[in-house]
Amino acid sequence: MSGGASRLPPKFDALDPEVLRDPYPRYRELRDAGPLCRGAPGTWMVTRYAEVQALLTHPALTNSLPRGAARDLPLFGTGPAGELSGRMMSALDGADHDSVRRVVRNRISPAAVATLRGFAAEAAARLLQPHADGTPFDLVGDFAYPLQAEVVARLIGLSGEDRTLVWPPALRLGRTFIPYRIPTADQVGKADEITTALRSLLGERLAERTTAPREDLLTDFARAVAEGRISRELAVDNLVFLCFAGFETTMNVLGSVNELLPSRSGQWRLLTGDRGLIPSAVDELLRFDAPAQYTIRLTSAPLPVGDRVLRPGRMVLLMMGSANRDERRFADPDRLDVRREDLRHVAFGGGPHHCIGRALGRAVCEEAIGALVTRFGELDLAAEPVRALHPNFRAHESVPVLGRPR
Repeated sequence: MSGGASRLPPKFDALDPEVLRDPYPRYRELRDAGPLCRGAPGTWMVTRYAEVQALLTHPALTNSLPRGAARDLPLFGTGPAGELSGRMMSALDGADHDSVRRVVRNRISPAAVATLRGFAAEAAARLLQPHADGTPFDLVGDFAYPLQAEVVARLIGLSGEDRTLVWPPALRLGRTFIPYRIPTADQVGKADEITTALRSLLGERLAERTTAPREDLLTDFARAVAEGRISRELAVDNLVFLCFAGFETTMNVLGSVNELLPSRSGQWRLLTGDRGLIPSAVDELLRFDAPAQYTIRLTSAPLPVGDRVLRPGRMVLLMMGSANRDERRFADPDRLDVRREDLRHVAFGGGPHHCIGRALGRAVCEEAIGALVTRFGELDLAAEPVRALHPNFRAHESVPVLGRPR
């Protein structure tokens, strides 16, 4: 329970079918009622921009509870998936979190991102080449997915053969970590099976780098393990984590390009007339339909939000998707506008757990959209997009498009 006001805020059901299809009307209702709403037992959601932005860096919010706390048991138990859920970067705090992020950050420095940007531009152009004759293609399956697979494989240091073994199961695993409901025994078993297989493959590649180093993230992790900066278990599990965490933002943003097309907003024509709008278009897509709708924190001390005080040990979901549509912060927030000037959205989170790959994600999205603009004089939907219904990820299963080559 929470101290403060006696009147309970409204409830939010993220698994409501209408919300899964389009959460934004419900978000508006919740924001109008106040900055806070209730979720599952012991869970609160923060919906307004000002409060979400402030709480992203609040010291009373943490990503983990002390060992022995009542809620310490992972949702996926104590098997491989449960261990992974507690070791991946987004769940760590303190020295382990800093050590793992430091290894990854060194591999995505500005210079490294510039190199990967060039690689992404080349890969995007190559992936669009088979569609130069104007045949329909899937913006997700034929373009966004293989593009991001190539970029993340280059970053980590995986071969083409490894990609086919890693990413289909890694994506399934990433979308299984849903905090709204306790997973079934079957879901836990499948997650354990995928985790075990990915650990085995990535562990082998990590071991190979100890004797045959390369310029990749596997080598950086191998070196950190050899020098005692992180444990081998942390290295392997965070490589697994990066295999799925490195996909969602870019894939989801590129899927939401359908919102720019003539069948939707018609904003695509602005980009074809002015390529200088592509960076702001990427940020506007991030704001308009945040790839991850929330980020999770836990209260480690009493936390005032609005007219209530949340007790320690409560789960808090900072609703970035709602905050980015807050009319108190953005003018006409439900309108997509690639010429919008004030784009300080919170789609990448904030504080010590902000999205570490945001610069790379932006670069890949910009090059991908640039390649589409270069290849096609016109681009529009060939069929209705198919959403992947998920309480956190605003993703598409498929976005069929038809382009007219320049």
